[in-house]
Amino acid sequence: MKKSHNNYLLKKRLEVLKYAKIFISEKGLNKNSLENISKRYGLNINEIELLFPEGNIDLIKFTLEQLNKELEEYCKKIDLIRLPVHKRIKKVLLSKISLMNKNKLFYRSIFLNLLIPKKNFSLLNQLYNSVDQIWFIAGDSSTDFNFYTKRLILSGIYSRVMLFFFN
Repeated sequence: MKKSHNNYLLKKRLEVLKYAKIFISEKGLNKNSLENISKRYGLNINEIELLFPEGNIDLIKFTLEQLNKELEEYCKKIDLIRLPVHKRIKKVLLSKISLMNKNKLFYRSIFLNLLIPKKNFSLLNQLYNSVDQIWFIAGDSSTDFNFYTKRLILSGIYSRVMLFFFN
């Protein structure tokens, strides 16, 4: 029972995200985006508020989680294991850019919103999650000091690549 309930909620959140990609690509992300999405696409605003209780913050977090899941699924289809580590990282990073390029204006709005300091939302947290996901997909199994240095170095590279991509 609980699993089907979670699947229903995920389907509803994905439906809102689908419409959000269209709407935010056109109009940008603002404090009334979820309300405007519900009006434009005939969705129940109360349901959206339950699915995303913190509004845009929850929408951004969910968007980035889904992007990371999509990246992981995409990279499973690629034969990364035969490549050296630095080429795996490059391939995963380019794959992520390719996925974001499909909805570039939407992800640009999301990225720009990450740059605005907000309560209960951390750019560094999201940056770490993205970089950690890239290393995970690349097959990193380090547990010592290298674990942190690899992520720190990649976070600098990743943030510069994103700034260049969205500029």
